[in-house]
Amino acid sequence: MTASAVTSNNVYTLAERLTGTEIPVGEALKYASAIAESLRDLHDSGKIHGWLSPSAVAITETGIELVDVSAPSEDAKGYTAPEVLAGEPADVRSDIFSLGALLAAMIDKSPAFEAGASLAVVKPAQYRSAIERFLSFSMAHDPASRPQKMNKVLMELKFLAINVRRAEAGSFIANVREVMRGVETVNRRLIDAEHEIEELRNYSAMLEERVATGLQCHEQTLHAHSAAIDSAQVSAEQTDNLVERLIDALDLVQSTLIEQTAAPAPTAG
Repeated sequence: MTASAVTSNNVYTLAERLTGTEIPVGEALKYASAIAESLRDLHDSGKIHGWLSPSAVAITETGIELVDVSAPSEDAKGYTAPEVLAGEPADVRSDIFSLGALLAAMIDKSPAFEAGASLAVVKPAQYRSAIERFLSFSMAHDPASRPQKMNKVLMELKFLAINVRRAEAGSFIANVREVMRGVETVNRRLIDAEHEIEELRNYSAMLEERVATGLQCHEQTLHAHSAAIDSAQVSAEQTDNLVERLIDALDLVQSTLIEQTAAPAPTAG
């Protein structure tokens, strides 16, 4: 039985996938579960793989397929159980060890995992310890300390996947809530800004009204001053005319007096 692992039409090995971008923990557990299902089917048929490694795992458009190899590949040593490397025949527990090594490689990009090592790259921490615990018992040096059946391993992997999804969902919800808080903060700031803009508009309208009133008063004053100047000019012209007539009158009187004075007195008859 296989599980869907890829969506492209390309077929490539897990070794090639490991040279690419980082494999998310959820994706790594999905791969591991698919490999465990394939190994369980193989074991149920009475066979043992024995040389499981990234090169022996094909990722197809429909899921995971195990490549049947008769001899170990170049990268198999880092994923082979110690008892097999010592010359003992492989069994179910040997394949369980190799599966754990594959999961460790997918998570931290190293070809093998030593029991007790710290997977610092596994984040968040709430499921890092659970994965470390799974790798520790599935890759125990003593085969007797490992799970004895692939069903147990598959069950553990599914529990891990559930915990990871729950943690990721919690992180997603927390992120959404944080975004919503940010949106609310922005909305409050926008409302405050709208209030400030409205206050500025009101203040501007008040200033415009005051300026218009001041201009009107100033214009009225100018008109009044202009009228007063015009009136003064008229008065001045009238005064000038009056003075001119007075001067003319005085000149006439003066001329008359002079003429009368200069005239000879009449002689007695």
